[in-house]
Amino acid sequence: MRVDSDNLILRPFKERDMDRFVEGMEGQSDVVDEYDWFGNIDAVIKRERRASRRSAFKMFVSSQDDVSIFDNPGLRLQIFSRDTKCWMGYVAIYDARWNVESAAMDYYLLNQYWRRGVATEAVKATLGYCWDVLKLHRIEATIEEGNVRSLRFAESIGMTFEGIRRHGANINGQWKNLCVYSKLANEDP
Repeated sequence: MRVDSDNLILRPFKERDMDRFVEGMEGQSDVVDEYDWFGNIDAVIKRERRASRRSAFKMFVSSQDDVSIFDNPGLRLQIFSRDTKCWMGYVAIYDARWNVESAAMDYYLLNQYWRRGVATEAVKATLGYCWDVLKLHRIEATIEEGNVRSLRFAESIGMTFEGIRRHGANINGQWKNLCVYSKLANEDP
């Protein structure tokens, strides 16, 4: 399975991509904020001492089977530059439900690629795949209430704010409110 766009290639995690992931992490800028999740991987690696970027990547590969759509694994898609083949992040589609033709979406991008249109292109290409190939009707994203950058991104790609899921997630031992956004197949791209 593969999703192509003008500048990007999106495909499932494979062991053979480990070196590209490690190189991408080495290019990661300092952690920008508490929501800069990939930057925080390195903090965990330093704290654990036995972990490494390679073990973090192996976790993504092994968790590939946990990300399923209609009981089919493989919708955590790595984002690669078409030109440079650099590893840039990923988009995931999960919690799919046949009976209501809906799923959830998650996306992460190494911060050195922020504000370059990469996330927009990757998410829009993935949404196109969801509408055209998987025949989904609704995609939902839940974003921590204080993550202003991600909230603005959801709005910039045409997702509609639906409300707050109070205490929707326990993150690092604290209950956090989640903002719920959605996009429907029949809405403009």
